Amino acid sequence: MSTPTPRTRTVPVALPDEIFLARPWRSEAPARELRTLWLIERVGDRRVGFDKAAELAGLPQADFIRLLGERGVTIFDLDDDELAEELGGK
Repeated sequence: MSTPTPRTRTVPVALPDEIFLARPWRSEAPARELRTLWLIERVGDRRVGFDKAAELAGLPQADFIRLLGERGVTIFDLDDDELAEELGGK
């Protein structure tokens, strides 16, 4: 039995030539970076969990969590009351 291939969608993104002048890029690099940044936004919006986002980005969870932290996105989905309760404040 074969594993089903996940469905994908290609999203064309137009980027100005000037961003490539400082450093030549292979086409895969911006696509990978944009995908990772988009997934970070989805984690921040609570639309996807960090573990699934890391998998979709093709990164180890620890690396993805580091990227989330660099961008101020937390992996904890607790409001202030829930956090206080977890920390023993209630």
